[in-house]
Amino acid sequence: MEQLNLFWRYVHTLQAESIKYNLNLLNNSANGAIFLDSEKLAAMNGGIDQWDFFAYTEDLIRRRNPTGTADLLLKELENKMDNNIRLAFTTEQLNLSKNIWHWIGRDPAIAAKKFNDMLVTQRIEEYLTRTFMILKATVGANPTTFRNATTAKVEENRYVTYRNLALTANKFGDQANQLKTWVMPSGAKTDMLLGNLKNVDHLFEFGTVNGYKDAEGRTIITTDDPNLIEVTGVSPNEQINNWVLGLRPMAVRITEVDDFDEAYGTSTGKENIARTYQANWSAKFDIYGYKFDAAQLTGPANKFKSASDAALASSANWSQVTNNHKQTAGVMLKAWARPE
Repeated sequence: MEQLNLFWRYVHTLQAESIKYNLNLLNNSANGAIFLDSEKLAAMNGGIDQWDFFAYTEDLIRRRNPTGTADLLLKELENKMDNNIRLAFTTEQLNLSKNIWHWIGRDPAIAAKKFNDMLVTQRIEEYLTRTFMILKATVGANPTTFRNATTAKVEENRYVTYRNLALTANKFGDQANQLKTWVMPSGAKTDMLLGNLKNVDHLFEFGTVNGYKDAEGRTIITTDDPNLIEVTGVSPNEQINNWVLGLRPMAVRITEVDDFDEAYGTSTGKENIARTYQANWSAKFDIYGYKFDAAQLTGPANKFKSASDAALASSANWSQVTNNHKQTAGVMLKAWARPE
């Protein structure tokens, strides 16, 4: 049992340092486009937080004719109510039966390091998966921020190219310089390399997520997250579409709630005593310029409900809270993957 106690002592010592290190690495390398807070939120009531958001009123001031009698337009100060959502997570049960330790006779510090890496890395990867899911349902479903290159008249313009990235960034017009980070499938980056786009630096590697920098200084994050890859048609005539995100700093802000709970179970009745581990926690997601449909998570019956993946991925559950699309999370490109 001493080995198991040592194992948990090592895990708890490593966890706080490891999560902070990895969060800082991702935040700094990705220009803070997807920002993961290192500080935990003390409390959050239910699955959604709402607050007043008075949308910026466009064209409020105009020229006046000192002798004129023209009618003025009535402008409304509109409260659109912004919000963020809380998502709940859990681990699967991990078998840590005592007899395993007796049989393997290994240093518990080595096992603790491996377990900690699994828990921390997969925790962040789960956050990123939900982030891409939400951004596709918001940025990718907003006609003012979405560019569909698959319908271009010239075939060469249907792929992920620097030209298409520039045209997509132009969705933000004079605010295009606010876009600091591209997120794309790894195959899309390969397509761009084939099109002679030079990537200056390999900035970081985090599980299946890698960071690079393009010729204009924007970070390129590559990932094979299924939310950014779409297969249409049936083999051998299938078509692969890449979804590419262009994000501003703080496009998504993720903050863990201080509700981390872990349990160690022991059960008998089998020839070997079973000991298992499970953890539960939650995190809130803020999407710049967008809100989730509060009706999905309000009312006494839904107080303890967390939005499902299907609800997150549905564009019908998201709406823009700002009047100007340039004040939202970013832009998105849909383009073909090059055939081999």
